[in-house]
Amino acid sequence: MSRHYDIAIVGGGLVGASLAVALAKANLNVTIALIDQVPPVTQVQASYDARSVALAHSSCQIFQSLDLLPAIQQCASAIEQVHVSEKGQFGFTRIKAQQVYLKTLGYVIEIPKLLLLLSEALAQLPQVQRITPATVTKLKRVDKQWQLNLVDADDLQADLVIAADGTLSPIRNMLALPTKDSDYQQYAIVANISINRDHKNIAYERFTPHGPLALLPLGENRVTLVCAIPKVQKNFMESLSDTEFLELLSQWFGYRLGRFEKIGQRVMFPLRLITATEQYKPGIVIIGNAAHNLHPIAAQGFNLGLRDAAFLAEVIADFYLAGKPLHDEHLLKHYYELRQQDQRKTIQFSDGLVKLFTNDVKPLTWIRNLGMVGLDVMPMAKKLFARYGMGSSGHSSRLARGVALDE
Repeated sequence: MSRHYDIAIVGGGLVGASLAVALAKANLNVTIALIDQVPPVTQVQASYDARSVALAHSSCQIFQSLDLLPAIQQCASAIEQVHVSEKGQFGFTRIKAQQVYLKTLGYVIEIPKLLLLLSEALAQLPQVQRITPATVTKLKRVDKQWQLNLVDADDLQADLVIAADGTLSPIRNMLALPTKDSDYQQYAIVANISINRDHKNIAYERFTPHGPLALLPLGENRVTLVCAIPKVQKNFMESLSDTEFLELLSQWFGYRLGRFEKIGQRVMFPLRLITATEQYKPGIVIIGNAAHNLHPIAAQGFNLGLRDAAFLAEVIADFYLAGKPLHDEHLLKHYYELRQQDQRKTIQFSDGLVKLFTNDVKPLTWIRNLGMVGLDVMPMAKKLFARYGMGSSGHSSRLARGVALDE
């Protein structure tokens, strides 16, 4: 007979692991299975090429509620200012933390370090059993429970299944949940770069004729690059030597950070907007990149997924403490109703920026640059724009407000 759990989370990456921590810290008398293809991170080897994630202010608030922010701050770089500009144009805007009454706008942390912190937290939470390496191969609904067939581990049953299994989401495909898929006709390039000037904890977002690029502070005299290029330039960009690539990047960005002295491994991947138009069925739901995969402009992807996890943990806690079963058909309906507006606004914000700054029609170029100038000198408009970037433009979860889920 397969083992029964109250909740099964499929996917132990940043969103899935964060959800497991949130649920375990809610002091609910539930058993949680965290199913992952990849063993948990138990140590971090120093690597110049480690990928990073930018944590918006709302994400920092959530991690504060989960008692993880102090540890994150010790190994992350603060973002104290965001500088937005367009190559060859007059407009720019600067958003400083103190202008929105904050010490920082967010942090940049290497993904392996954040995964390690989450793994260490989960190791102290006996409600969560990590099942790894394991892969879900089949799902079946049986008497208001889900039967999960696994490879490399014993099968299990759960009252509630949550899939945080990434952009390609095998669970989403098994459930045949429909999606809207838009190809940006772009590739992302991600790499770490050494610079010869202090970045002063400024995150740069620069729009170029080739696509948007971001340079985020990452430790002393180092930044992480995320840029987008047209798909037709992929082979050319791959053919460039490191020196040639850095010279081209200097032409696009300029010399606010001095010289680009060294670049690590360049990783490229296609950019698509994927949105699941249905995100749940009775007793099972998809969250994070499984539900919405965004363009990396404005670094909204993980932050939106973490807000999914925070709201879902809140709804689960409320239903459980009210004595309702986890397979209650209204639980996931209520969660999705809470998330629709934030998901829609964030997707529109991200997608809108891409479309606005990849259109080189002259009148629009002038309008957007005048808009950036206006934004830079109008405090109220700047605060509104900043709230979108910080993930604080709508209704906040209790975890984002510092309220315990069992209160």
